[in-house]
Amino acid sequence: MTQKAITVIGNDEVKAELAKLGKDAPEAVRIATTLLGERAQREMRQKLPTRFTFRGTADAFSRAIIFQAPRATAKRKMTALLKVGSDTGGTKATATRNLGVILARHEEADSRTETGQVFFDGRGRPMTGLGFFLPANGLRTNNANPPRKYYPSSIGASLRRTPDNRVILAKGTRRGSKSRGTGESFFATRIGIFRRKHTSFGGRAQVEALWWFKRTIRTPARLALWETAESVFERFSIAYAFDAIDTVLDRTSPQGLR
Repeated sequence: MTQKAITVIGNDEVKAELAKLGKDAPEAVRIATTLLGERAQREMRQKLPTRFTFRGTADAFSRAIIFQAPRATAKRKMTALLKVGSDTGGTKATATRNLGVILARHEEADSRTETGQVFFDGRGRPMTGLGFFLPANGLRTNNANPPRKYYPSSIGASLRRTPDNRVILAKGTRRGSKSRGTGESFFATRIGIFRRKHTSFGGRAQVEALWWFKRTIRTPARLALWETAESVFERFSIAYAFDAIDTVLDRTSPQGLR
């Protein structure tokens, strides 16, 4: 999760008007901060689809950009936050946090390396090429994620950790009928996981890559979410401050008097 505190940037005129409000000044700051945070959240969500490729989950990723309304702190200061991800509990919050982690990786350049020692099928052979599973060409498109039936966990090729803390690549599975030419099986090598599609009448099996193993993966900084938020702060901070001051004056002044 990444987050930024929201503050209202006021010029001398804004500060003078807030001073005139006296005890009502914090309410004006709360209103201005809320307007500013909601505007920043809205623009961040709107810009996200133009900078990130979604495969049916755009709404879920947008919900990972969270505005936390301002509240008074122990020092009587008003604090509001913009977050990418969530640090609260619960299933939905956990899902939001996970999506937020993905966004955070693409907000700032990120590099991850898998360092665990992996063994293949419990035979004790070190598979140093294993790491992250990346879909092979054709398995994932611009519009759709890889079919779930070919997820490593679905074909029996997911990773398992043993009691002695080794990581084992689980044994593969077989589907369909080999004799009828409708069967398929899966196997792993040092470079990836492959599908063997059987043909009938003793023909040669067709083999295609499903997943490649990669030790280190890198994600570029390409979302510019915080740049979008900073732009909102610069463009609207003073205007929203005056709007908030006017709102408070309308609430507290005798009707018809300003």
